Amino acid sequence: MRALQARPARRFRSRILILVAAASLVPAALLLGISLYLNGLVQRQMDREVDEALSLAINLEQALIDASLVRMRDRAVALAAHPAVVAALAGGGDPGPILDDFQRALPGADLIAVVGPDGRVVARAGAQASGERLSYGGLVDLVLSSAAPVHSPVVITAEELAGEPAGIQAQVRMPVIETPGSADPRTGQVLDEALALVGAAPVRDEGGRVLGAVLVSDILNNDHAIVDEVLQRSTHGLRVDASIALDGIRVTTTVPAVGGGRRAVGTLYSDVVMERLRSGQEYRGRALVGGWQWQRTIYVPLRDPSGQVIAAPFVGIPEAAFAQLARTTSVSTGVALLFAVLSVAGPILVAHRFADRLRQRDEGLAGLAAEIQGASDALARDGRKAWTAADDARAAAEEALRATEQAGESTGAARGRMRELEVTLARVNAGTDEQTRTLRHAARIVALVSQAVQESRSSFNAVLEALRAVMAAAQQGRQDVLRAAGALELLRLEAEPAESGEGASRLDRLIDDLEQAGRAVAECDAALEEIVSRIDEATERLWALAAIMNESGARAGAVSQQMADLTQVAEETAERLRATTEATREVISAVEAVAGDISAGVGLVRRARTHVDAAAEAHRRLDQLAERIQELARQLAESATHPPQ
Repeated sequence: MRALQARPARRFRSRILILVAAASLVPAALLLGISLYLNGLVQRQMDREVDEALSLAINLEQALIDASLVRMRDRAVALAAHPAVVAALAGGGDPGPILDDFQRALPGADLIAVVGPDGRVVARAGAQASGERLSYGGLVDLVLSSAAPVHSPVVITAEELAGEPAGIQAQVRMPVIETPGSADPRTGQVLDEALALVGAAPVRDEGGRVLGAVLVSDILNNDHAIVDEVLQRSTHGLRVDASIALDGIRVTTTVPAVGGGRRAVGTLYSDVVMERLRSGQEYRGRALVGGWQWQRTIYVPLRDPSGQVIAAPFVGIPEAAFAQLARTTSVSTGVALLFAVLSVAGPILVAHRFADRLRQRDEGLAGLAAEIQGASDALARDGRKAWTAADDARAAAEEALRATEQAGESTGAARGRMRELEVTLARVNAGTDEQTRTLRHAARIVALVSQAVQESRSSFNAVLEALRAVMAAAQQGRQDVLRAAGALELLRLEAEPAESGEGASRLDRLIDDLEQAGRAVAECDAALEEIVSRIDEATERLWALAAIMNESGARAGAVSQQMADLTQVAEETAERLRATTEATREVISAVEAVAGDISAGVGLVRRARTHVDAAAEAHRRLDQLAERIQELARQLAESATHPPQ
């Protein structure tokens, strides 16, 4: 009989546990799913920002390299058009002093050389060596054969650097440092070649014949201007390191050295990266940088005039920047998982205890159904147990209420922070729009400056033409004066043999007049000669000024292009920020929906606590129903035999 009564009770208890577990799993799964979704959304947003920052940085580094190449080419064009350089190559003179003056006037031109039509050095800036044959990776042959200005990154060999000043050779030399991740056999040697950005222009005579070429070079070894500018203009609040390597050897970099050194110059790219670069492909992804730091990176190949990969610019973001985000994501996921477990285990535990109490009560009542007094005692005992269970349930309900209210407060705080983020992004959008307008205005100003420089250059050309005309007129006047002086001298010589008398006195006066006229002609000739000399000096200065104006025009054009590129980048950044703001608004909507669900959950828990309180009060009243023992015993016996389905 007891076994038959126990089976329905067990079924009833199992159903209670299943229903409670099912009801608890829904909010738990919802909480955990929302937490995982938000964490994934934040991670994906961070990945997008990293990719955008790296793409902007590598584009900036390549733009700076291209701008330096164009600057070197324009300087070579201006110097190749200088009359002194043309005259020196045409007449076998020495253009060395002109090269020295040009190098002092234009900083950044580390090497300036003039070669003849056979590619041999005619003169160098700052050095006396000449006669060596220069190749510059095939760039010299290219400019001489094409008779057109060219520019390219090249490798300048140690033999080609031998005739340059000692300071240049010291700048180029650096030890190749052993680097984990690289098995390069050059480890421990000294790099004595230079990675340079070179511009070249042909020198032509008046007939268009190529007399030689001018080479202007910017050496990148230990010159950190480009990589430092990339680092200083890092975006998204992330540190973006930059390097440029000569065949895998870092010649300029912002990557710190092992042990806290300032720059890891002389370290090697990893073998995995070099395998991709030497095949002519770029590398994107995770890489060991400097032999000690893992970074998210981009490497792109750089080719010489022959198409061979000789160098590679690099940008990278240290993975340490993501460590804090990973820790925050792990903590938030763990908290969400803990809440999910508690939200399932708590109600199940309470329901299990409650069902167990009911089972014990039913078993006790079924055993005491035959005896009224025993049933009364069992009823009182079970009532007290039910009272205790109700108190436990109420305590559990209050704990659940506190936990749910805390979750609501946390969600409210998160919603407030998201609102603050939305306001901040709106301000950033406004600042980006203002920056874009400023860049557009600056671009218009640079265009006007470029136009003014062009007009000034035209004016200087007109002045030079006028001076040439004046000098020609002065030369013609001097020739006329010299012819007049010769005629006077002949007339004086013809008049000297005349006889004395009145005719002789007239001839004396005529001779005196001729001598005075000769002296006047000599003075006029000296004055004209001085004028010609001054005009020559003025012409030389105007040629130098014209070269500077050509350089200014080239600079203005390059700046105008850079301003246009910066304007485009600013507009793209503004568009991405607007997209980020929209994504943030979607996250805020999701957080607000979660907050609404949690608020509803708080209401449900409060109602559950009210029901638990009511159940506890009902069980307290069981002690007051002892006089109804007979009826209650019958009902309890029936309940034990046929539990609810």
